[in-house]
Amino acid sequence: MIIHKSNSTRDNRYSIMIEMNLSPEGLENFDVSEVHKEWKATYGDRLESKAIFDCD
Repeated sequence: MIIHKSNSTRDNRYSIMIEMNLSPEGLENFDVSEVHKEWKATYGDRLESKAIFDCD
């Protein structure tokens, strides 16, 4: 996992990007993992918005 901080102060830009490279099976396993559930429970309501970008 790599965390990128934004170099922009524009209102229409996101502050950080978390880059994760997962196989399709890895993504499925991560989505149901305890660490992901804990992260969502702890930080999910603190996010104003998010963007998910899936690619090959």
